[in-house]
Amino acid sequence: MRLLKTIAGGIRHVGRLLRTGFQAVLLLIVLLCVLEVGVRLVESPVDPGGQSEVGSDLVRASWTSGQSLQRLVRRESVVGDRSVSIQTNSLGLRGAEPVVPKPVGVLRVVCLGDERVLAERVPYEQTFCHRLQESLQRRSARRVEVINAGIPGECPLLSLLRVRHELLALDADLWLLNFDMSDVADDYRQRPRLISDRNGRPLACPHPSLALGRLNAWQQLCSRFRLVAWSSRELGSLWTRTLVEPPASDPGSPQGQYAWLADTPPDWTMHIEQALQPISRLQKMCRGRLAVTVCPAPWQVARNETRHPDARARVGVPGDSVFNSDVPFQILGDFLRQHDIPVCDLSEGFRTASEGVQLFQPDRAMLSPAGHELVARLLAEKLTSPSMAWWSDPGTHGDVVPAGAQRPVDDQGGS
Repeated sequence: MRLLKTIAGGIRHVGRLLRTGFQAVLLLIVLLCVLEVGVRLVESPVDPGGQSEVGSDLVRASWTSGQSLQRLVRRESVVGDRSVSIQTNSLGLRGAEPVVPKPVGVLRVVCLGDERVLAERVPYEQTFCHRLQESLQRRSARRVEVINAGIPGECPLLSLLRVRHELLALDADLWLLNFDMSDVADDYRQRPRLISDRNGRPLACPHPSLALGRLNAWQQLCSRFRLVAWSSRELGSLWTRTLVEPPASDPGSPQGQYAWLADTPPDWTMHIEQALQPISRLQKMCRGRLAVTVCPAPWQVARNETRHPDARARVGVPGDSVFNSDVPFQILGDFLRQHDIPVCDLSEGFRTASEGVQLFQPDRAMLSPAGHELVARLLAEKLTSPSMAWWSDPGTHGDVVPAGAQRPVDDQGGS
């Protein structure tokens, strides 16, 4: 009898342990589900460096130009206290479907660049592409169309490849390339995967997930669960910062991508030349109808821009610093003048307008709605100036005359 009681007591004890263990596992699963939902709601699909993750519902890997947007998708995201909608067309571009071939009488501008152009966290009506279209339309008797062709992590090299393989059919009257100060680092990271012909002409730059083939088990887990991807990224970042952080002057490091903007920068001459060279190739591909716009980074504008505690630390910029050197703008300006490519340098306009208004988002180096409004206003003024009249002049049928060159006498009267 005592033996039976002992056995029954043991069974009850094991039962309680199993029940407690089952409840703990169930509670852990519920907690993980809650954390996964929380990460999906709170964390933006854009990583600290500004590039969206391939495998998200917005970005897909590309065999030719690194990555591109998913086609024909609509996504809602919460940014602060508002909801922002992203809608892509059949070309993988944000916005409405462009008509191809271009209708007669339409003045079409295609804006190339990275996440600043895409403006994933800003409503479409507040992006500088849409505002620029409205501003140019008020100045033109022709129907104006400004197309947002921004892709996260894009640099001139990837823009060149994407225009060659996907966008030439848009037949733009003006290709407007936005040069971001992080493009030198982006180019540096893309170069190892670049495929060129024997003459050095870029042919393709496949995304690493495609070049490496099938994802391993951990990569598949990260692609399916945002919590796992976030934890892996944060642990890797912590390991890098505490033990094996590369030098801040290394363009391949997230902490070094803006180092060349400092007052005492490292010697990145070769990297800068490589990043700029595709612009001259793009100009020839676009038959001269190319202009470059240069927008400063937050730390080139004011100390109070992008002041989130971690925002500057992630890219190696001291929290209270401002880079006063004009050398980056001079380097880019000299290159563009050498190749007769018009440049719209917006740096002075940003510095004079920085007081009393936040031009960048507080937690990342991307434009705020006020910054987009300023870019649109400055660009509209520059694109409609006499020196830039060549791109919108319906009477110009010959070779395009760059803004830095002297226009022929017979053309000046028609401008």
